[in-house]
Amino acid sequence: MFVLFIMIPMILMIPAIYYFYRVLRRVSRLFLEEETKKTKRICGGLGIVIMLLSWPMYGFRGMVILHFLCISLIFDLCNFILQKLWIHGKYKTWNVLYQSEVLVIFLTGAIMIFGLWNMHQVTRKDYTIYTKDMKKKRTPKIALISDLHLGTTMDAAKMQTYADDIKKTNPDLVLLAGDIVDENTSKAEMEKIAKVFGNMKSTYGTYYVFGNHDYNTYVKDPNYTAAQLENTFEAAGIHVLTDEIVNVSKEIVIVGQRDLSDSARKDITKEIQSIPKDKFVILMDHQPGDIKSNSKNGIDLQVSGHTHAGQIWPTGQLMEILGVNQINYGYRKIGSYQVIVSSGIGGWGYKVRTGGRCEYVIIDCR
Repeated sequence: MFVLFIMIPMILMIPAIYYFYRVLRRVSRLFLEEETKKTKRICGGLGIVIMLLSWPMYGFRGMVILHFLCISLIFDLCNFILQKLWIHGKYKTWNVLYQSEVLVIFLTGAIMIFGLWNMHQVTRKDYTIYTKDMKKKRTPKIALISDLHLGTTMDAAKMQTYADDIKKTNPDLVLLAGDIVDENTSKAEMEKIAKVFGNMKSTYGTYYVFGNHDYNTYVKDPNYTAAQLENTFEAAGIHVLTDEIVNVSKEIVIVGQRDLSDSARKDITKEIQSIPKDKFVILMDHQPGDIKSNSKNGIDLQVSGHTHAGQIWPTGQLMEILGVNQINYGYRKIGSYQVIVSSGIGGWGYKVRTGGRCEYVIIDCR
């Protein structure tokens, strides 16, 4: 985790500083008749300052600068192609636009505006899955919510409007797949959201598993502890599952795992394998991991979140390619085992989403 979030961004800053130095020199040549050593030093210093402002690189400023760099590199490629085609020198307007970085700045701003708008567009995502025969032929309708990160894009009052929409679908189960709150959620808002979800009526109740941010381990002085969160949710009537197996009905079993980041997480594979084969087994696990092994353990449906479907494009796709996340988003089937990974109803860190859409999920089992 340290290497991923600290060392890699620090290493990437070195070539980024040099690239900004080159960009700033290119811009200066557009306005200055002669480039001096002083100009080069100023460009170098500004390049360092810009990259220092981007730290931490997973923050909002870092995200903006990263988008600027990527778009600028694309324009560099376009300019290289134009030069090879001997067109570059013929179009003075292109030369000015390219050297000034005006188009890069405009596109970066446009993407940020889109991301701000997109983050607040919550949609309903429907899945229909087919299950093995159940004794009473009653298959559940499931409402899945994950990655609210309460306080980033909405408060408990706003979440209540989506909870009301979900109630209208008459769900049999409400599943909260982690990161409902995070390190920036106040204790008062955490208590309000517990009441919102606690009041969501369904046939078999509301079940919750911890996400990596719910534990509040990313800050020194959390607004509340994981134990306080658990007690508050339980008092509101929400079933908190920590490596537990619960018989929801005669046909349905829910397995709820602690998050992968929790050192107290237990291996309950044997317990899962001992569940009668005629049961419909639902696994709640915040991070969509262990896909291959889970497919062999008699699990019918796994629900997860965590990935945000790549909140900032194309991070989700890259994380899946690199193997950090086994599934970035959506539905996958391996034999009788099915997995649904939600993009989440909110987002983490900042109110920008350039990858995927915010959603709550309705799963119709047949």
